[in-house]
Amino acid sequence: MGSNLRTLRLAHCDTEAALRNRKDAFVAAKAQCELYAIDGGRASGKNAEERDRNMVLALADDQEYQREIGLLRDAEYRRDRAEALLEAAKDERRAAEWQIRCRLADGLFGASVQSDREDYAGDSAFDDTADEHLTRAAVAGYDDLDF
Repeated sequence: MGSNLRTLRLAHCDTEAALRNRKDAFVAAKAQCELYAIDGGRASGKNAEERDRNMVLALADDQEYQREIGLLRDAEYRRDRAEALLEAAKDERRAAEWQIRCRLADGLFGASVQSDREDYAGDSAFDDTADEHLTRAAVAGYDDLDF
């Protein structure tokens, strides 16, 4: 699980870096495409709204702009997917941790560990129970050995 999380975190970092690079490339390409649209008269208009609308239409017809925006969307998708995989792995790890806690609680309840009035944290009760179970396990293990 640890190396899987490490691999997923590294993949997420890689996708973040790729997305930043792709955004930079997109901004440059968009500026170039807008310049061509303005120079070509395709983004003209009598007011700001009309010019904005004509720019959107001009960019919608520009193959270079469409290619760049497609690459940007792909990089965003890859980043989102890496985040989703990382979060799923974290969720699996949390679930495994809670299973361990539940088994530990079941073991303590099964061993009838009483609360310790002098030790409100309950550390000594846990330690005593763990020591007892480890001692039993060790003795049982020695009984199984052939000398």
